[in-house]
Amino acid sequence: MISLTPSTLGAQMSSASLVKNLQSDIAQFREQSITGNKLDMAAEGPGQSALLIGLRAQFSRIESDMRSLQSFQSRADLKQQAMQSVEGSLTGVLTIAATGLDDLNETMRVSLQTAAKGALDELIAAFNVSDGQRFLFSGIATDRAPMQNFNQINPGTGFSPAQVIENAIAATPPVDAASATALLASIDQIFADTAAAGTNFEETFFNGAPTGSPPSQARISDQVIVDFGPEGNDQALRDIIKGLAVFASFDPAALADDAFPVLMKGAFDSLSSGLDGLRSGAARLGEQQRLAQSLEDRNGALKTILNERVVNLETVDPFETQVRLQALIGQLETSFTLTARIANLSLVNFIR
Repeated sequence: MISLTPSTLGAQMSSASLVKNLQSDIAQFREQSITGNKLDMAAEGPGQSALLIGLRAQFSRIESDMRSLQSFQSRADLKQQAMQSVEGSLTGVLTIAATGLDDLNETMRVSLQTAAKGALDELIAAFNVSDGQRFLFSGIATDRAPMQNFNQINPGTGFSPAQVIENAIAATPPVDAASATALLASIDQIFADTAAAGTNFEETFFNGAPTGSPPSQARISDQVIVDFGPEGNDQALRDIIKGLAVFASFDPAALADDAFPVLMKGAFDSLSSGLDGLRSGAARLGEQQRLAQSLEDRNGALKTILNERVVNLETVDPFETQVRLQALIGQLETSFTLTARIANLSLVNFIR
C-alpha cells in the first residue's frame, strides 16, 4: 500500500490541477483549429472586443445601405424600361402627324387616330408598372395603379378619361379654327386641373398621389436621399396624354378642314413637348442611378476592407495554433508522467 505524506498529496493535487488546465487549453486550441476562429476575444488584449463590435456594426450599416441601393436600382431600372418602351410608339405618332399637319389625306388621318389609340393604351399599361409590392409611377400612393384606363370609368368621378374628352368636344364642337382653338383651351384646363369638378386630370385620369404630396424619394445611404424619378402626374405625362387624346378622340373624316390643322398642331406640340420632358426625366433618373452605382462600388470596397479586418481579428493562424497545440500536448504528457511518479512516492520506496 502506498503511503502519501501531506507534501506528496499537495504535489499530486497541484499536478492534477495543472493537467486539468492543460486539458482545457488543448480542447480550446483543438476547437480553434477546427473552426478557424478565436474562442475568447477578451483574452486577445484590451480593446479587441470593442474594436470587433464596432467593425461589425459598420459592416451591418454598409450591408443595409447596399440593400437600399440595390432596391433603388431595381425599381429605377423598371421605370427606365417603362419610359423607353413607349418612346417608339410616341415617336411613331409624331412621325405620322409631322408628314402633313395642315392636310393629311383621309387614309393618313385614320392611320394617325389608330396609332394614337394604340400608343395611349401602351403608355397607360407601361406606367402602371409594379415591382410586385408597389406601383412605381404613383408617387407615395404606391398601393394603387396610377393611370386610369382610357375607356374605363373611374369610380371616383363616374367618368372615364375618354368620356371627359368626348364631353369637352360636345361642349365646344370644332367647326372652324376659332372653335378648335377654344376646344384646345378647354382641354388644357382639364390637364391643368382647373376644369369642372370630376373632369380634371388628377380626378379621372390619374389615381396616384396628387400634386402637393411629399415627393417619392429613396434613401441610398445615411446621408444621401434622391428623388425617385418621374411620376404619372408630371407635366410631361400630362402633355403626352393630352396630345394622344386629341389625336385619338376625333373622327378624322368628320373634322372641318379649317379646324383640322389647329387641332393637329395643338396635339402635335403637346405630344412633342411631353416626349422631350419624358426624356429629360429619364436622363435625371439615370444621373441618380449613376450616383447610386458609385455609392454601391464604394460600399463594396469598404465591405471588403472591413471583412478583411474582421477576419484578421476573429481567425487564428493555423500554423501557430498547431504549434501551440503540440506544445500543450507535450506538456500534458509530461504532466501525466510526473503525476504517476508522484503517486508512487513513499518512504518505503525511497529506503529500499
